[in-house]
This record gives sequence, structure tokens and C-alpha cells, in this order.
Amino acid sequence: MTEFRLPPFETAALLVKDKLRASGLGIFSLSALRCLVDAAITPWPYDGRRPSSSQVIEKLIEEKVIRHLIVKSHGYTDISRYAFGSISIMELAASLKSNAYLSHWSAANIHSLSQLRSPTIYVNKEQSKKPPPKGPLSQAAIDRAFANRQRRSKFVFEYEAQTFTILNGKHTEHSGVIEVPIGSRDIRVTNVPRTLIDITVRPGYAGGVTHVAEVFRSAVDKIDIDALLQTLQDIDHKYPFHQALGYYLTLAGIPQSQLAPLRAIGIKHKFYLDYGMSNPRLDDTWQVYVPADLTKVAS
Repeated sequence: MTEFRLPPFETAALLVKDKLRASGLGIFSLSALRCLVDAAITPWPYDGRRPSSSQVIEKLIEEKVIRHLIVKSHGYTDISRYAFGSISIMELAASLKSNAYLSHWSAANIHSLSQLRSPTIYVNKEQSKKPPPKGPLSQAAIDRAFANRQRRSKFVFEYEAQTFTILNGKHTEHSGVIEVPIGSRDIRVTNVPRTLIDITVRPGYAGGVTHVAEVFRSAVDKIDIDALLQTLQDIDHKYPFHQALGYYLTLAGIPQSQLAPLRAIGIKHKFYLDYGMSNPRLDDTWQVYVPADLTKVAS
């Protein structure tokens, strides 16, 4: 009796399907998928010519085992990803850059700190480590830095109706980044303390200071002042963002006695809650310039 053998493509496809299931992953870059395909088919003996990884990938797309997703950009190179099984839009977002994580408004949504859905998903890819700034911080330097509107990332991508904004955030060694289950897989995202710090530093990536104040109010029961302070120290921002944090926390109803660790950092300068404000008022407690109507909105 003649032994039945599958043709090379069908054999390779079966091997790769098993490897995909065993990986537990749902989305791959082309290089990662090629590595997986090669690992699946290389040890297997074939009669005749062995198919290449590219040929196998094309076959799997044709058979709808995997899907080729193209995340488009009007100003930058499109990003290709390959999906196996069901994936969430958050999983696609987190895959756009290696070692990236979701942050700012998107993290606030994941932690149920905002009832408003972010119009874009924020993906943070940290910069390489930079030398610390030289010389003492001056009031004039602070005034200059916050005189104009917040700069916005131009790294904007689209997939179907969803937009993604890729941020090149400060190098923090991924301080405060955790894994959160979304759908069937874990997604890297900033924890609550890190999220509150990030949206304080860049309120434009969280819908503006009014929405940031609302997020702080929603986070009252989840706020750990010690964890917030430790994360702030780990990140080591140049500017005195502890004053802005203190203002938001006060506005959210946290007693001043609990905010003593933040005050202990010191208040040496007048600071700003936002960039490019017109006719702000100065909060005496935290020495922070804030929009004149913010207390009315957030009270």
C-alpha cells in the first residue's frame, strides 16, 4: 500500500498552524512571523522542494488562517502586521512598536478612570536614555517652556476607523508599566500612578486639563500617594510636576494632610498646569497657574 503524503505546502501549513496556537500570540510583525514559520518547518523532512517562509505565509493568508493588516500613515511608512485568530484593537496598538505600551488617555480608559473614550489610542515608545539637564532650573526657563501650546506627536496611523498616536516618551525604564488582560491576552499599559503623572505632564494627550481633573476625581479611591511619589521620583522629570499633581489631587478632594509627602519635595518656583494658557490665575497653595474657570468645571 502506498503511503499517503501531504504536498509540501499543506504539510507546512499544518505545522505552522500548530506553532501559532502554541505561541499564545495573536499578532506578529513580518520578521517575527517568518521566524515562527522557519522554526515550524525547518526540522520537518520533505519529499521534493521545501517551501520558503514567504510562500507559506502567502498560503496561510490565502486560506484565511492569518490576516495581513496594514496600519496606514499619511506622512510615514505604513506598518504591516499579521493577525492569527481574534485580536483586540488594543493588542494591535501595542504591537505597533517593539517594547511599547499604552498610556495617557488610553490607559485612563483601560483603568476605567474616564467615561469619555479617547479618539485615538496612545502608544508610548520610550526614547533612549539622555544625559540629565545641566544647571539649576530657573523661573525664566519654566515660563518659556510653558508659554506656547503643547507640542503634539505627528506619528499618527490609521487602521479602518481607528487612529493611533505613537509617542516618543521620556526614558523611564518602563517605570509603572504593567500587564493588563484585555480580551484573551495581556497588554502592556501604565498603571494608575504612572497614568496620573503622564496626563499631568501632557494634558493634551488626555483631552485637556478639565478632563484630566475629572480623571483624578474618578481615581480618588485608587490613588496611593506613596506609589505616586515613588513613580514620580523614578521618572525624575526636569520640571516641578509635583505641584501640578498636588493641585489636581486637592481639586479631587484629597486632604492636605495626605499630600504632605508631595509638599515635602519643596515649592521653589511658580509652575503651570497647562501650556499656552491665556490669563491664568495663580493657586496659592501649590503655586501653580491654572485656567481661571477650572475650579468651576471640576467642582
